[in-house]
Amino acid sequence: MRFSLALVALPVALVAAAPAGKRCTGTISSLNDVAAAQKCTTIDIKGFTVPAGKTFALSCLSGTTVNMLGDVKFGVANWAGPLFSISGTNIKFNGNGHTFDGQGASYWDGQGGNGGVTKPHPMMKIKMSGTYSNVKVLNSPAHVYSVANPAKLVMSKLTIDNSAGDKANGKSGGKAAGHNTDGFDVSTTDLTIEDSTIQTKMTALPLTRARTSSSSATLAPVVITKLVPDCY
Repeated sequence: MRFSLALVALPVALVAAAPAGKRCTGTISSLNDVAAAQKCTTIDIKGFTVPAGKTFALSCLSGTTVNMLGDVKFGVANWAGPLFSISGTNIKFNGNGHTFDGQGASYWDGQGGNGGVTKPHPMMKIKMSGTYSNVKVLNSPAHVYSVANPAKLVMSKLTIDNSAGDKANGKSGGKAAGHNTDGFDVSTTDLTIEDSTIQTKMTALPLTRARTSSSSATLAPVVITKLVPDCY
């Protein structure tokens, strides 16, 4: 399914520039590395497991480049989340094809956010401007992306794979286990999502608070391989 949508942005007040960061590379191999790494304008993320009940939160300096160099898995706990968040302006996030694994099968009970066990959602909270590309999200507990970018953001070459939730499990009462695994919850303007594949049991792109005014946001082309538009 291909679709396109135009939104317009309200004028925004100018904000003070972020302080200049160090011309250094910060490497993250655990949450203990985050505070030091985000003082640099290049951040490399190695593969590691985020402890259960914790958010991997990056607050980046303006102009930072973030490179994923390994897969990130999240420990399982029944809490509100999110599992990952990133904020900053003019950020270049390179996923390099690596995966954020939410271990959704440990939460899925056919009820999503409507009941059952508490599931961290959204899994991924995006509050940056710039570019965010070539990232895979596997098995989100419930909703995948919440996007509220402060300025223009292009998200491209993304993969969301929740196809394992299409089958029932011992907790879902015969229904598909993965429920409410919406792809993108968009509360923003000046956003482009393109060249992406979404395999999800629920709505690919709900627009929760899309503002209307003078600049535009587009979504094209987005390829959806599983779309069930009605909540059930």
